[in-house]
Amino acid sequence: MAEKTCPKCGHSSQRRLPKLTNRECELVLYLTFTPMLNKQIAHEMHVGEGTIKAYLSRLFVKLKVPNREAVGQWYYENIVPTDEDADHD
Repeated sequence: MAEKTCPKCGHSSQRRLPKLTNRECELVLYLTFTPMLNKQIAHEMHVGEGTIKAYLSRLFVKLKVPNREAVGQWYYENIVPTDEDADHD
């Protein structure tokens, strides 16, 4: 099976990770790399603040994390390549 990688966040189909939508991947990046409020993220993603809250709730469940700060930690632990990953190429 060919590896599919999300162009937004680098989420790979080869790893045993939760399947994320493109919008969820985009949200992971906002939460990981910007200190933005829900309202600001909603503006950037062209959706309502309530939609961001719904995305966050689903994202926390999928990633099995308790809060938005933990999303960044999840990203670095699961998405960012490590030296070990390079050894397997």
